Amino acid sequence: FVDYNHSPISFLLTSIAIPNASLFGIMISLTELIVGVLVILGLFTRLAALVGLLLNTTLWLTASWGQQPFYTGWDLPYMFGWLTLLLAGAGPFSLDQRLMARSFGPLTVSEERRNFLVRGGATVGVLLALAIGGGVAITGLLSRGGSSSSGGNPATGGQGGSGTQPAVPSPTQTGSSGATPQGGAAGTPASSPAGSGNIQPESTPAGGPTDTPLAAATALPAGGVAIAKISDIPAGNGARFVNPTTQEDAWVIHLSSGDFVAFSAICTHAGCSVNYNSGQKLFICPCHGSEYDPANNAAVVRRPAPKPLAKIQIRVDQASGNIYYVSG
Repeated sequence: FVDYNHSPISFLLTSIAIPNASLFGIMISLTELIVGVLVILGLFTRLAALVGLLLNTTLWLTASWGQQPFYTGWDLPYMFGWLTLLLAGAGPFSLDQRLMARSFGPLTVSEERRNFLVRGGATVGVLLALAIGGGVAITGLLSRGGSSSSGGNPATGGQGGSGTQPAVPSPTQTGSSGATPQGGAAGTPASSPAGSGNIQPESTPAGGPTDTPLAAATALPAGGVAIAKISDIPAGNGARFVNPTTQEDAWVIHLSSGDFVAFSAICTHAGCSVNYNSGQKLFICPCHGSEYDPANNAAVVRRPAPKPLAKIQIRVDQASGNIYYVSG
């Protein structure tokens, strides 16, 4: 099975859910609607909370599993909310309480039982949070060890493992300017074949783009920002950085051909931040499974994304060993 966002239940997604995406989407939507109505009315509250907890746990293990750091996952707050509602039950004005009052007469609420449920729920929540945090910490340490042994540099965003999300390098403004123009044309960004805006750092096989390194003695034009080092991104790997213009996530990829290319990390479907899988050499969206091919101008290879990722203009400076973001 294809690994989906490193999800622990990836085999269920790729074999059952993704091939029947429309059906599962309708089922999830209807389930969320029914659960919400039941909870608002206070009818079958504990059952609805249990279904909601199972649903959000599944989404946490799939759609938001790749969120870093883990506590930013958007399904975790819902999980704790459903757990609390499951343990405490509905309030005194709910339909559940009214039905019970009609069937069995006035009920005396046991303060001792209520305290037990509240304290028990809090204890379970704390233990669950500790278990999640410990598991993520161990996974992070193992992933960092694997990245270091395969040549990635986490400090600068080098990615050695398959699909491991690298650290974001802090874009730093160069001393007096940004990226060096090609051929001595001051302030004019160099162009590359097919309008890709990419310059390769070394020669490529016949038929590929030609090598056009920057002149070492030429001043960098205003707007250039160093985003990564050539030596920190092995061929087939990538590094995440922050687009200095939009302040959004972006990726610079060292293609197997030798080219460096850069694209926005914002998925064109729903705006999630995509990850780069160096094993498949694809951008993969952790939200809905869209995939993009960086070697083909980030073209969509798996929907629901409607169009490719936005391209970012970069320059490669062999003299300094830096890769520069160029605005405009």
